Amino acid sequence: LALAMQVLAQRKRAGAPDELFSVGLLARVGELALATLYPGDYAQVLSEQRRYPELRLSDLEHRAFAMTHLDLGAAMLLDWGLPGLLVDAVRLHETPERSGSLPGSRDYVLVHSLALATQIAELCMAAAADHAQLFAALCAGAKRLDLVPGELVNVCEQVARQWVEWCDSLQLRHVAPPDFAALLGSGEAAAAPPVAVPQPRSDAEPVHKPAAAPA
Repeated sequence: LALAMQVLAQRKRAGAPDELFSVGLLARVGELALATLYPGDYAQVLSEQRRYPELRLSDLEHRAFAMTHLDLGAAMLLDWGLPGLLVDAVRLHETPERSGSLPGSRDYVLVHSLALATQIAELCMAAAADHAQLFAALCAGAKRLDLVPGELVNVCEQVARQWVEWCDSLQLRHVAPPDFAALLGSGEAAAAPPVAVPQPRSDAEPVHKPAAAPA
């Protein structure tokens, strides 16, 4: 997530790459805080979210703790002195459509960049069976930042390459990143309209012969 945010910062110029790397690194600190404060209860929340993936994690958290990881994380970042614009991006990145920011504005680019970075990180960690569905959602998110498919693939490949280098340098295990170019190709093929193939004429079909010319 942090690496993806850094790469997007270099592309969209919404802030200093190092600063936005830190935002990506801290974006889920609220989850860590809730798990630390309420380890048993939070484990049950995560278990329920895995059992019912259609339910939003933040809704389950609010029901259990009267707060969400987004609320708590934003409060912590604000207390640590992060600018309000960055704190708002963290608070709203899971529902960027609710930000109310104008397309092209800095707050719009920040919240949608963090949303897209989250999607990239999720795709990199997902099982191969989920890659196609997650990549389709990723392409939809990229359109909000005016990233064309080829540019999106370049971003993803750069993030994945840096992620593998980090894991190798720290001697951490990691899954193989997806083949983003192949996912793009298969998605474009699936979206292409079917090509009409001329059907051979049946032998039972009558053959119309031109009328004989009058003598």
